[in-house]
Amino acid sequence: MFLNNKPKNTELITQNKNSNWLVFSFVGSFLLPFFYLLSLYTLTNSCAQQQQLTGGPRDTFPPKLITELSTPNFQTNFQKQPIDLVFDEYIDLRDVVKQLVVSPPLTYIPKLERQKGFKTARFIFDEDEVLRDGVTYAINYGKSIRDLTESNEVENLQFLFSTGDYIDSLKMSGSIVDALTGEPVPEVLFMLYENFADTVVRTEKPYYFGKADKNGEFTINYLKEGDFKGFALLDQDLNYLFNIATEKIGFTLDTISIRDSLEREVRIRLFEEELPLGKPKVEASTYGFVKLGFKRTPHDAALTYDSLGQRFYREIEGDTIRYWYDLVDTVDWNFYFRRDTLIDTLTIKNLSKEIPPLRLAKDRKAGATIPINPLKPLPFTFNYPLRRVDTSFINFRAIQKIEGLRDSTTAAVSDSLIADSLVLDSTLVVEKDSSLSALTDSTNQEIDTTFVSLEKKGERLAADWVVDSIIRRTLRLNFDWLEGQLYEVEILPQALVDWYDRPNKDTITLRFEAQPVEDFGTINLTVTEMDSTKAYWFQLLLGKNQVSEFSIVNQRQYRQSFPALLPGKYSLKVIEDLNANGRWDTGNYDEQRQPEKISTAEIEALRAGWDVDAEVKVNFEKVAAPSEDPKDSN
Repeated sequence: MFLNNKPKNTELITQNKNSNWLVFSFVGSFLLPFFYLLSLYTLTNSCAQQQQLTGGPRDTFPPKLITELSTPNFQTNFQKQPIDLVFDEYIDLRDVVKQLVVSPPLTYIPKLERQKGFKTARFIFDEDEVLRDGVTYAINYGKSIRDLTESNEVENLQFLFSTGDYIDSLKMSGSIVDALTGEPVPEVLFMLYENFADTVVRTEKPYYFGKADKNGEFTINYLKEGDFKGFALLDQDLNYLFNIATEKIGFTLDTISIRDSLEREVRIRLFEEELPLGKPKVEASTYGFVKLGFKRTPHDAALTYDSLGQRFYREIEGDTIRYWYDLVDTVDWNFYFRRDTLIDTLTIKNLSKEIPPLRLAKDRKAGATIPINPLKPLPFTFNYPLRRVDTSFINFRAIQKIEGLRDSTTAAVSDSLIADSLVLDSTLVVEKDSSLSALTDSTNQEIDTTFVSLEKKGERLAADWVVDSIIRRTLRLNFDWLEGQLYEVEILPQALVDWYDRPNKDTITLRFEAQPVEDFGTINLTVTEMDSTKAYWFQLLLGKNQVSEFSIVNQRQYRQSFPALLPGKYSLKVIEDLNANGRWDTGNYDEQRQPEKISTAEIEALRAGWDVDAEVKVNFEKVAAPSEDPKDSN
C-alpha cells in the first residue's frame, strides 16, 4: 500500500530529472576542458613572466652565487664546455657585449644566456673556438648580471680556468691619462703581447689585457712569467685591434718584464695620432676672400696657387686658413693642395668686385662705453686687413663730465667750464648761461632740468696708432691712459685703407673708460728646474682662456711679471717643446714617438690690487705652485 501511495506526477518529475542530467552532462563535457585549459594557461603565464614584487622592504642585495650548483671555478686542464653560474634568485642580463671580458681574448665572440628558470647564467664558447694550451683564462662578468626585481648588480664576478696544470698567479697594474689634459681615461684596454713586431697591434689580438676603471686604473691578474710589449687602446669597434685612425692609443717604449719577485706598474699617456689634413672645405662665394676649413690645425698645409700678380694676406686660426686677395683682372684661378702624392685643385671662380665695406669685425652697441685696461694698448679689429692709416682723420679726445645744477633764481647753468655750446647725445644743445627752465630735445620732448649732466670734449690727443705686424686686421692705439677717464675715438671717412685700396666710407665712433689700476693685479712668475738643453712652451691661463704665451730655450730659470691682470684663478700650462716649434705635438706609434709632455700648475687666486709671487717647478710628474701670501700693491 505504501509503495503504491505515490504522487500522481512522480513519473513526470523523474522524467524532468533525467532531462536536466542529460543537459548538465552535455554542457559539462563541453565546458570543463575549456576551464581546465584556461586555468593551465593562466598558471603557466604567471610563472613565465617574472615581475617586480610590490609591498614589503626594498631588496638592496645582489644575487648570491650558489657554488655547489655552479660549474667549479679555478679548474686546471680545462676542456671547452658551457660554464653555468647559478644564483639564489631570478637574474637579468644587461650590456653583455660591453661588460663581459675574457682575457686572453677569444677568437670568436662567446654567448651569455639565461637558462630555463632564470636563475642561471650560462657562458657558451663558440663551436669553432680553440683554447690555447697551457694558458690561464679569466672571464670577467663586469656588471652584466643583476637581480630581476631591483637591478642590484653582481660585482667583481670572475671565473678562472687553465688549460695547463696550474693557474698563473703574477700580476701588473697601471694608470692611463689623457696626454693633452692629464685627466684619467676610463674604459681603455691595456694589452700585452708576446710578439714584439710593430704590426702586432694591428694584426693580432693580445695575449693578456685589462680594462681601465673610472679612475683610469687597471690591473691584469693571473699572468705568467715573461717579457711583453705593452699597448693601450680606446677600442672603438671592440675588436682589440688598432685599425681606426681616430682610435686613441698609448704605448710603452720599454719591454714589460713580468717576474715573480717584481710587481710592475706603468703610467700610459693616451693620445690620438695627427690625422691627415684631408681635402679642405672651400668657401669662396665673395670676391677677395677664400676660407679653407680642415679637420685639424693646418700647420703643415702645402698650398700653392696660380701666380696672376695678386696680392695675398693669410691668417691661420684653429683649423681654418683665411686668404684675402686682390687681382688686377677678375678671372678663374686655382689653389693647389698637396696630399702625400696627390694634388687637389681648388678652383676660385671669376667674381665681380662687389666687396662689403670696411667695418669693425665685432659690432658695438651704439652709445655704449667700453671699459679698458689702463696699462695695455687698445685694439680695433676689422673685417679686412689694413694697408694704410691716416691719423689726421682720427679724432681721439678725452671727455670731461660736467654736472650742471640749475640755479632756481636765474634758471641758468652755472659752471665756468662749459664752452660756448655743448652737444649731449647728439640731440641736446645747451648754450652757455642759457635758461634751463624749459629745454626740449630734437624730438620736442620736454627735459627734466632739475639736474643736468653735460660733457666737454677736450682737444685732440696725440697717440701712437699702429697696424699689427702679425694680424693686419688689427689697429692698435698706444696711449698713457688716465684712470677713470672717459675717452672717445672718432674714425672719420678716409682714415683707413683696406687690402683692396678702398677707404672706409662711414664714421666709426667708440667710447672707452679707463678702469682704475687697483681693479687689476700682478703675477710675478718664476719658473725653475728646467732642463737647460731643452725648449719649453708656456701658456698663462685664466680659467680656460689664454692670457699670454711664451717660449723659453736653454735656460734653467726664468722670471717674468704679468701686470694689469683681471682678478681670478690662474694656471700655467707647461709643454716640453722637444722640437721647439711653439706648439704641442702629439705622438706617433709607427715612429715610436711619444706625445710631448704637458703639465699644469695652479697659481694662487689673484685679487684686485694685489701682487702674487708664484714659483713653478717644472716636473711633469707633478707641477705645483706653492701658496704664498700675496703682497699688497698699495
